Amino acid sequence: MKAVVSGGIHLSVLDGWWAEAYTPDAGWAIGSGEEYDDSEAQTRSRARRSTICSAGDHPALLSATLEGLPRGWMERIKGSMRAHCPVYNTNRMVEEYMRCYYLPAHVRSRFVANQVSAGARVLAAWRRRMTESWASVAIEG
Repeated sequence: MKAVVSGGIHLSVLDGWWAEAYTPDAGWAIGSGEEYDDSEAQTRSRARRSTICSAGDHPALLSATLEGLPRGWMERIKGSMRAHCPVYNTNRMVEEYMRCYYLPAHVRSRFVANQVSAGARVLAAWRRRMTESWASVAIEG
């Protein structure tokens, strides 16, 4: 994700964020997202199935203008940044984690503290009364 913010074009296996974000016009995928038990078979398959092979496979991206700038490459960078920077960033991540994880966990912890632990508080109060009163317990016969 950091490469995109810095103007890089992403090239990765389709897992994590790239499995969600990948589009052919914004970067390249290695493989098709398949999973393997054998790491050597995984490496061979991904090497064969990579969607990028060499710069020669993408001449439109690398053809330079009169200024010597690769306009196709620059357009792909800009498109990738337009598509990914607003979605895959720290602000969105923190907001999503707060909404989906931290706030629900806080609500559940308050429920446990207020409701579920009520029995424990009753038991603790009983034990405290028993401990305080223990000295006055006598056996009469």
